[in-house]
Amino acid sequence: MRLKDILVAVALAASLPLWGQGKVSTRAHRLSDFPDKVTQVVLTGNPILTAALQEEVVSGWTASAFEFCTLEQFQERCTSEKYYFLMILDTPGVSFLTLLKGGPEGEKGLNGLFEVAALPLVASEGGDGRELTYLGALVQAVQEYALAARESEKAAYGMEQWFRKRFRKEGKPLLLEPDQADEAFLDYSPDALAGYVVAPANPEKGAYCYKMVFDTASHSLVYFGKHKISARNGVGFLPEDLKRLTK
Repeated sequence: MRLKDILVAVALAASLPLWGQGKVSTRAHRLSDFPDKVTQVVLTGNPILTAALQEEVVSGWTASAFEFCTLEQFQERCTSEKYYFLMILDTPGVSFLTLLKGGPEGEKGLNGLFEVAALPLVASEGGDGRELTYLGALVQAVQEYALAARESEKAAYGMEQWFRKRFRKEGKPLLLEPDQADEAFLDYSPDALAGYVVAPANPEKGAYCYKMVFDTASHSLVYFGKHKISARNGVGFLPEDLKRLTK
């Protein structure tokens, strides 16, 4: 077995309770009800991003029924197993588009909720507007991953690897210059890949740089990676990323 397969097997074994208890608590099992529950879309924070999120969900969320709610309503409902929650969650340095499952863990606060997926959207200090270009694609990616994770333990325990497996070397040019990448993305170019990087505006020691690649024709997220920012490895795609992504 390859190392990553062994790690998945170990994670599965660790997550299974005693057979005599008759319960299963793997990640995929916990996500099995995702399409049947209502996803509460939490509208809070930056008003421009909030309005954009609302618009993108209306036009592109198909994985489950959804409703919009305020932060106060989220705080009231987060302990209920009736709901999943989609929200832009600010963390030190980077804001993530995050899907959470409600439940009793919510009594411990937001960090106690079960995190289904978290994809980097923009520096928490604010961006240059590119986040609005790719928000819809990230909404699409979150729900695609959640649906895959409920069917596969391997996907459920390895989000980054699941997105990487979607990448195929087909000779499409990888566009990293922002204006060029965004234009191809917005035009649904049939033969290009758009690179998008998210990192803290003022990274501190140990901060991460997140790198994503979208197929411009389908707007699918086909590559997701990250690295720690250092004097040697700055913000942006590294040579090893480009080796994987280009012929």
